Amino acid sequence: MGYLRYYFLFSLLLCAVSIQAIGSSLDTDSVQASWKSLQSAAATAEIHFLKTTMTVEESKLTPEQISEIVIGLEAEPSTQLFSEVIHKLNPALEQRFEEHDQKQQAWSLWDDRTLYFDGFSERSIGENDEHLQTQDVHLVHNFKSRGIDCYELGQSPIFYYGLDWLLGIPAPRLLNEATVSETSPGELTLDLENGKQIVVDADTHQPIYEESVDPDGTVNKITFFRDQTSYPGGVSLPAVKIQVGFKNGFAKHVMMSAILDAKFNVEIDESKFEMPVSKGSVLTDLRSGERRSKRSKNDVSNAVEYFIASETQPRPIAADKGFDLKGFLLIANGIFLMVLGFFVWRKAKWSK
Repeated sequence: MGYLRYYFLFSLLLCAVSIQAIGSSLDTDSVQASWKSLQSAAATAEIHFLKTTMTVEESKLTPEQISEIVIGLEAEPSTQLFSEVIHKLNPALEQRFEEHDQKQQAWSLWDDRTLYFDGFSERSIGENDEHLQTQDVHLVHNFKSRGIDCYELGQSPIFYYGLDWLLGIPAPRLLNEATVSETSPGELTLDLENGKQIVVDADTHQPIYEESVDPDGTVNKITFFRDQTSYPGGVSLPAVKIQVGFKNGFAKHVMMSAILDAKFNVEIDESKFEMPVSKGSVLTDLRSGERRSKRSKNDVSNAVEYFIASETQPRPIAADKGFDLKGFLLIANGIFLMVLGFFVWRKAKWSK
């Protein structure tokens, strides 16, 4: 009977461990399913938002201080919120802006942008530039320089605030080796590889806080997701996203966006993904590791069509001209004159 009692207790222990392991796995699976569902829910989108990118030059702010500042922000998504963030994180920048002569040169601390997404193409239009991803190309249009650069899709080195950034949903593959724990009521903590930790809402699995640390335990990046909002079209996402990068334990770089208005799963007109080009603009093709530039002699109705057409045309190959008689004679003549000059100089020297 004694052996049976120990066997029974041992079986209960194994069962408890198995249930716990299954529960953890199910939690991970459910979070992964939620993330995929949230990403696919935005079949189309039209989003009006503000964004800014800045360095924190003088303030010595630790991760704890940054967290305290972000938690204490009072303003709703608006220009007032950006003013509040800049005032607390970078007062030196705020002072330079106040002293700047706007009549001499216009300067804004944030960018007002609109993003369009139809399920296949994505375009983000701001005050100074625009990005368009469609048909395997990524076009970057700088309004001031009147230049349009064309990259292969996914190869542009220029970051911009796209739909993935605004949705704030991490890649589901990150959960492959993750462990899940409930550290506080209503929240789940996901411990990922490479020292990354994500805190999500226990019910919706929407991200609330994300942190990355170096191998020595030093925080190198924190991302805050605030003001969870439901928008027309049945999509809910954080209206405010603030990402702070750290160096040597202090805040160094800030990226921030705030959604002013958004609607999802609506019809987006095809014209939103056409990029007209005015006469005199510089069109630069940077695909295949090459750089080919051309100044447009006329207006171009759609830069996308221009670059797609230029890629299908065979690139010129230098023809083999064989023996270049003219070039050979020019070189030979130059050598003859040099030799002749040398002998004339030697003769003149010895005759003295």
